[in-house]
Amino acid sequence: MRGSTNKHQLRSDKTYRSIVDTAYRLYLENGIEATTIQQIAQEIGAHRATVYRYFGSQVEIGFAVAEQLNEELLGRYFGRLEVEIQEAGTAWEKLSIMIRVGNRVCREMPESMKFFALFDAYLDILPANAKLGMELDELLAETTLITRMTDVIEEGRKDGSIRSDIDSKLMAIALRQSFMTLWNRIVLWREGLRQAYGIANPEDLADVLLGATLDGIRARN
Repeated sequence: MRGSTNKHQLRSDKTYRSIVDTAYRLYLENGIEATTIQQIAQEIGAHRATVYRYFGSQVEIGFAVAEQLNEELLGRYFGRLEVEIQEAGTAWEKLSIMIRVGNRVCREMPESMKFFALFDAYLDILPANAKLGMELDELLAETTLITRMTDVIEEGRKDGSIRSDIDSKLMAIALRQSFMTLWNRIVLWREGLRQAYGIANPEDLADVLLGATLDGIRARN
């Protein structure tokens, strides 16, 4: 089925959806390493061979979960963004809204953010992890978002609201990477951050990074 069915058809398949949804739940409850395909099969009341008809490995299931969550996250993000960005004047204000909306959506979807962090860490310990890591990064790079951020930064270079000494695309990618890396850290090490640094709400670190970043990229007149 994996080789003969397109993605849209797979997602409309009840068994496929059941596998992905069940795997997501088990990954969050037990961790990805501790979850087996046999456990997933038992949870959905099927034989392990049924799961293998849809997915060739645990990694393939993980990518399916990540892709589904990423679409949900981006759908919520762009839905909010289209409304709020209308209030912006300069390009710097637009970029500020883009980042702030992203932070809020991450706060609102803690389980999704936890899965992304767990899956990223899981890929790091596998053989050929560099290749797999690049595949996950490609999945989560949010090409549409990066392109839009790059365009806004370019606009800011022209209207004088965003500094012009850094390549626009590199700035957009760096912004995305820095916030996603911090969120990975927050969701995986929340209790450790609280105890080590005495931080009541580790999520507040994202707001601090946001403020410092926005100030740093603003043009100085």
